[in-house]
Amino acid sequence: MYGESRIQVIDPKTGEIKSKQNLPSNVFAEGVEVVGNRLHVLTWRERQLLVYDVNTLEYVETYSFQTTTGEGWGISSNGSLLVVTDGSSNLHFWDAKTLKPLSKISVKDQNGKDINYLNEIEFVNDYELLANVYFQELIVRIDIRTGKPLGWYHYQGVLARHGDPSGDPEVMNGIAFDDNTQELYFSGKRWKTMFKTKLS
Repeated sequence: MYGESRIQVIDPKTGEIKSKQNLPSNVFAEGVEVVGNRLHVLTWRERQLLVYDVNTLEYVETYSFQTTTGEGWGISSNGSLLVVTDGSSNLHFWDAKTLKPLSKISVKDQNGKDINYLNEIEFVNDYELLANVYFQELIVRIDIRTGKPLGWYHYQGVLARHGDPSGDPEVMNGIAFDDNTQELYFSGKRWKTMFKTKLS
């Protein structure tokens, strides 16, 4: 959100904010991904990738980027690649070290129809990632080599059932995957609750 975007290091058990860095008020931060000792912050319409030191959260540099829609929605890395979404069905592949664009692929369902509004993404292994589909409380698992969905995870109504009893008009919009426990964390814009689940 403009004027509200910031990076925070949070203890997942207690919710305590360990450290934070406010971002410039003229950028709308979307996805965040760590590669080595650098933290990459994808912006929405500014076409900028902001780079910060992962230990100190101090600003390092800015890169310009292009996508199909001209926007940045989600970002994740498997170590060698950075993958970026832009609200369309496309996955954009960048070199994780140089940040140079390499290729892109369109994600399609079993009928060959584009799966649009791919939003926040998270790798679960070298070739598979999870993508939150904007406007829907569901996540699709994608093979990045083919662009084909491998499965779907449905979370419709989870906030109303287990979170704030008053519900929340904002969308599901944030996922993180713990490699060690194989657990998925997810939340949404202005949600007061973060959920954790095991992937099957």
